Amino acid sequence: MKRKLLSVLLTAVMALACAFPLAACDLFGGNSGSSDNNDEDTSTVTPNDDSPTTPDPDKNASQGLWFAFRVEYGVDYDSYAVIGIGSCTDCDIVIPSEYNGLPVTSIRDDAFRDCSSLTSITIPAGVTSIGDYAFSGCSNLTSITIPDSVTDIGVGAFYNTAYYNDEGNWENDVLYIGKHLIEARDTLSGAYTIKSGTKVIRYAAFSGCKNITNVTIPDGVTYIGVSAFQYCDNLTSITIPDSVTYIGQNAFDGTAYYNDEANWENGVLYINNHLIKAQTYLSNTYTIKNGTKTIAARSFSDCKNLTSIIIPNSVVGIGNGTFRSCSSLTSLSIPYGVISIGEGAFGECSNLTNITIPDSVINIGRAAFRNCSSLTSILIPDNITKLAGTFAYCSNLSNITIPDSVTNIGYDTFTCCDKLTNIILPNSVKSIGEEAFENCNGLTSITIPDSVIYIGEDAFYSCDSLTSVTIGNGVTSIGDGAFHHCSSLTSIEIPDSVTNIEGGAFSGTAYYIDESNWENDVLFIGNHLIKARSTLSDTYSIRNGTKTIAGSAFYGCSSLTSIKIPDSVISIGSGAFSYCSSLTSITIPNSVTSIGYSAFSACSNLKNASFENTEGWIIGWRVDWIVGLIVYDGSIDVTDPAQNVVYLTDTYYQYNWTRSE
Repeated sequence: MKRKLLSVLLTAVMALACAFPLAACDLFGGNSGSSDNNDEDTSTVTPNDDSPTTPDPDKNASQGLWFAFRVEYGVDYDSYAVIGIGSCTDCDIVIPSEYNGLPVTSIRDDAFRDCSSLTSITIPAGVTSIGDYAFSGCSNLTSITIPDSVTDIGVGAFYNTAYYNDEGNWENDVLYIGKHLIEARDTLSGAYTIKSGTKVIRYAAFSGCKNITNVTIPDGVTYIGVSAFQYCDNLTSITIPDSVTYIGQNAFDGTAYYNDEANWENGVLYINNHLIKAQTYLSNTYTIKNGTKTIAARSFSDCKNLTSIIIPNSVVGIGNGTFRSCSSLTSLSIPYGVISIGEGAFGECSNLTNITIPDSVINIGRAAFRNCSSLTSILIPDNITKLAGTFAYCSNLSNITIPDSVTNIGYDTFTCCDKLTNIILPNSVKSIGEEAFENCNGLTSITIPDSVIYIGEDAFYSCDSLTSVTIGNGVTSIGDGAFHHCSSLTSIEIPDSVTNIEGGAFSGTAYYIDESNWENDVLFIGNHLIKARSTLSDTYSIRNGTKTIAGSAFYGCSSLTSIKIPDSVISIGSGAFSYCSSLTSITIPNSVTSIGYSAFSACSNLKNASFENTEGWIIGWRVDWIVGLIVYDGSIDVTDPAQNVVYLTDTYYQYNWTRSE
């Protein structure tokens, strides 16, 4: 539900941002404000070109674009996506290759939709995907630069742009953008040769071209998208070069070539040196013929009677879902030479007990071995940098070594790996994603190395046997519910490097439940205030040395009238004092540099909010409650204690506040 709401919200926000393209920079900043009260004076909010939106290090890159951590099924903390035009007023937009020290790898759905002032877009190398309708309706967009790294271009990404609508850009009813073949009109007929230099054939590019009879794909093309030629009813002749390393699901389904039984060899369809599809009745052992280069996505999916497969060393790519639900497959050796294993490639192979992955593999897609419930051990090659959903629900996996090449353990990687009792995280790991170890009920202890920066939402949720956790000195953020319901967790060490702890991060742990750990109805872990009971009343002084006040820490303390925050506190979490309805005044000490969204929402009797340091405060609109995205709007004047109450409880209560030093 969260993700559905996110999608709806972002779509609405992008549409609104581009509805006024010449004033996009003022949508949530400048004099336009964002108050529900149309009479509210917002003149104190001004654009801030030195805010974190500045996309250094690309000196020619556009400023003010909106970014979020990339989201695919869960949050990726190792790269960013562009999600909107934000406060950028450039007509010629150059997207940076990096943001906040991390690569920019995608452009979200609807990111620039209907931005009519946009005339050109330059996308940097490193971006791999462009979302659905990302530039749709950009009626003045005439120049588009797409790098070779982009392989995934969504539905209608460039539809109804000036470039798309210009007949001069269509070559014999086919639209190219650089080396990417975007779309062919259904009027295309006869034989067609894709032009030399093309790298990518986009999703559904020729789908429904019923009158095309022959297609030649030139050498150099590497990627053929999902449904690229689907339902080309009269397509009888297809030439695919060896340069192709990936063929998407249903790329040739419904073509005359696909439907001709004479083209199938013992229940398997090849086109040149590429295996396209196997019939689900295939059983026992199958040997892929020598010389095969790629195994297309979902080609062996649901071959439930297939017990073994022999892959020749000519193969370089295994597509998404290739062997998904081959429930009788027991073992497999992937030959040296394969460089990529696609998303869900072996998912639901419930009897797979052994698989050998060679060192040539540099990419293992999401959920590649998800629900391989008989798999007990696996060796990950040294070239792999990222895992995401890879071994979720491998309930018998008990032995795994993560190589020191891995930098990101993403969403759902080891969820419900019940037999996993011990795992060593190498010093290369920088982030642990959402639900990465959720319900790993055999895990008894975990040491998070100093290299880790983020621990995501529900990362160790309900690890019932976990008794101790040591959090490294590099961690800065611990997500909502990160250790929630770890009912045996009695020992927790949180370093002072942590500046953000979301609500519920440690609720339901043995440490949380143990009454002896509470001091006058307040729970601390080290120098971090985690939670205050709602029975807390009158005046409370937070102990000296406290570094952070966790999200929702004092939520609902309706009898609390006064709170003293020591000068050691650097951050106040989201919702920290929400619904403290008897609180009348608050002083933010000089040490505080961040205040989370809704920190003082519903503090109905708050009359005075004083900042000891009034310089450098910036507000950021929190678009994405899953990612915690902050769109930095501009500076804000906090010199008036009475006006600050209005800002904190009403006008900007949904914003994150930060102070630059």
